[in-house]
Amino acid sequence: MPTPSALEQAHDLLVDTRATLDVLLQSQDMTRIMVKTKMDQMVNNLAFILGKQQAPNVAPRQVLTKLTEFMGEKLERPKRVTVEELTPDQLKAKIFAEKVDKLTGQFEAMENEQIIDAYKADPVVIRGVAKRAGLEKYNAVDVPKITADFLNEIRTALSAQRDFNQNKLKIEKDLENQAQQ
Repeated sequence: MPTPSALEQAHDLLVDTRATLDVLLQSQDMTRIMVKTKMDQMVNNLAFILGKQQAPNVAPRQVLTKLTEFMGEKLERPKRVTVEELTPDQLKAKIFAEKVDKLTGQFEAMENEQIIDAYKADPVVIRGVAKRAGLEKYNAVDVPKITADFLNEIRTALSAQRDFNQNKLKIEKDLENQAQQ
């Protein structure tokens, strides 16, 4: 088994060799990086065995510099995106919700032709009413064209939803009355 002094000599020799190789391979970046990495591993392993380092193969922290050029071309950093730019436009969402609310309130009283004519330019509002009414198939893939049948489905779903809500309110009132008695 080698004596500690032999291990220390081997460690010092590897450190010197690592520095020499780094200078010799200065012009050959990829080879220099590969050799430096392997030499660092060997030096770190010996340092760990000698008790000079807490964990083997932990490279010392290096200060990184910003990359400003690549293959002779100047690199430009992309602008930083803010959270406000990623959030949806709240005003557009509010206006859309108001349109859907307005049409939902008037839907059952309007004729199919009136609805189609009024929202020809903005059929998404009709699809919003359909979604609110609880229809599963309301998007442009499931229903490519807004037809009278589709509008009748929405009208039926809205009516069923209104009836359900009225029954729910009635049951809740009945339960409150029973609880008070």
